[in-house]
Amino acid sequence: IRQNDADGALSLGAALWRYWLVRGHFEEGRSWLARLLGMPAATRGDLEASRADVMTGAGHIAQNTGAVAEAEQHFQAVLEMRRHLGDEAGVARALSDLGWIAWRQCDFPKARRLSVECLTLTERIGANHVAALALTNLGAAALFEGDLDEASAAFARSSVLRAEAADRRGVAFAHTFLAWAKCRAGDLN
Repeated sequence: IRQNDADGALSLGAALWRYWLVRGHFEEGRSWLARLLGMPAATRGDLEASRADVMTGAGHIAQNTGAVAEAEQHFQAVLEMRRHLGDEAGVARALSDLGWIAWRQCDFPKARRLSVECLTLTERIGANHVAALALTNLGAAALFEGDLDEASAAFARSSVLRAEAADRRGVAFAHTFLAWAKCRAGDLN
């Protein structure tokens, strides 16, 4: 940052945001990512993909600290950048992130719309890990709308895709939601 090396700074931020998130260093992560995104050189057109990576991290840290509106702003900007870059996998991930935020805001129709768009795109490009995220979003919306069969089916499918990607944390997350749906349905087996 002191040397105004936006490329290096953004690359470092894109690599570190998951560490700050998983380790619970939310304020440290938010502060550093904001500094990186605020660098004048970080707005260069050739750094748009790196900026989107950092902004994705900022969105995840924000939503995990309850700053859901801030996270939505970050993810919406990421979606626009990824579309501008023609990055379909990045578009899918941004749609998934926005679907999760819509679910957190209890806007289930919006969560469904974004997640269906994401799922359609991921199935076309073969991005199964992101498809699993979209399925979790769809399952969560169905769960809170009371369609427990749809929720269970979405969570089960998400779990399979996450297992194929060796995403143990994601499998546990999908199983937690699946158990919640089954309990609400009275299926305690």
